[in-house]
Amino acid sequence: MKRIVVLDAISDDACKRLEEETGWVVEKRLGLAPADLPAAVEDADVLIVRSSTQVTAEVIAAARRLKVIGRAGIGVDNIDMEAASEREIRVVNTPGATTTSVAEITIGAILSLARWIHVGDRSLRAGEWRRSDFQGFELKGKLLGLVGFGRIGREVATLAQAFGMRVVATDPFLDSSSVQGVRIHTLDDVLSRADFVSLHVPLDQDTSRLLGREQLERMKRGAFLVNFARGGLIDEEVLAELLERGHLAGVALDTYATEPPGASIERILAHPRSLLLPHLGAQTREGQIRVGMELVETVAKAIKKFMSDRANRLAEEREAQEAAAALSEAGEGSPESAS
Repeated sequence: MKRIVVLDAISDDACKRLEEETGWVVEKRLGLAPADLPAAVEDADVLIVRSSTQVTAEVIAAARRLKVIGRAGIGVDNIDMEAASEREIRVVNTPGATTTSVAEITIGAILSLARWIHVGDRSLRAGEWRRSDFQGFELKGKLLGLVGFGRIGREVATLAQAFGMRVVATDPFLDSSSVQGVRIHTLDDVLSRADFVSLHVPLDQDTSRLLGREQLERMKRGAFLVNFARGGLIDEEVLAELLERGHLAGVALDTYATEPPGASIERILAHPRSLLLPHLGAQTREGQIRVGMELVETVAKAIKKFMSDRANRLAEEREAQEAAAALSEAGEGSPESAS
């Protein structure tokens, strides 16, 4: 029996649809410790994960029958892509499912930073009434710099423009000087000019610690940094230093170099204008429904393609065997073979 093993939670509806679309058994094996993963995936033909489970080379090696890895979400940085490629295992994800969810919470964070919303809430809960301490500013006319201008970056730009913000972007994959009315600049230019910098790039070898000391110090004094993409994009120690020095006015983070972050962000947590969330970007009802349905579609297509390729390969092998057998028979019946 072919098995689809779900290691991180997806909806029951999505699991049911996967069984209906593929005819394969779907089994949930949630909350496993990393040491337990290799044994748990030995009989898996397909793995379903989110961002929590690390699909390492060891896990892939243990899953001897593995054909497809489905990642519910955008990034695939928790999957050893080289090991998957060596085994010709197809990796699919759901890049568009949570675009609106992440874009909206990004704008929410920018609003909260500008108007001290999260800080004012904490103050009132502490029994304080400090109206004069929390004078903010309007977003209208402020410059938003987007690092990465894919699906989410473009949606953030649209929402920001509705508030009257000016928007610039940087993206190494864009050659145009302007996309959807947004001017494309170098990373250095965006960092040095923007009142808010928001990250919307994947985490890979090229983007790991994309914002290190040099880049963070290049940011405009008094600017705000927002990261709802991947934690490994920022040098968190340097970020804490620049917040403490007052070079940066505030930060909103939803992802961290290590999750959960623990002591690694204590200095950032102590800053009065830090907004820290537990990786909530995609956590909306609508987004999760779309993730599940898009995952069903992409995994089912990947499975069907695998089965089709396998059937074609077997047919070719049979034809080659039949042709070889026919040649052998013809050779045995030839005059040369009789003599």
